[in-house]
Amino acid sequence: MKGDETYDVWRFETKCLISENLPEHVVLQVIHKSLRGTARRALISLGEHSTSQQILDKLEILFGEVSTNESVMQTIYNASQKVSENVTAYGCRLEALL
Repeated sequence: MKGDETYDVWRFETKCLISENLPEHVVLQVIHKSLRGTARRALISLGEHSTSQQILDKLEILFGEVSTNESVMQTIYNASQKVSENVTAYGCRLEALL
């Protein structure tokens, strides 16, 4: 939906939150409130006592990157700067591909 972030951005933000050594119940509350739709329904199978790491592992299986190294390298080799794209945006896009 408009305003939603990609899974990669969500995962990065969640890992940053976990690294702040907040109490587990706080991290879990933030995770639960940040998810909607399929991602939220996927947590039901984990049960009510799942940890933040179990949730991350489950969502990585469902939404994580499945590209092979070869296909990622091919994508990088084929990438080119778009006409309306500034150098910084192009560099960030290449970095994200890596």
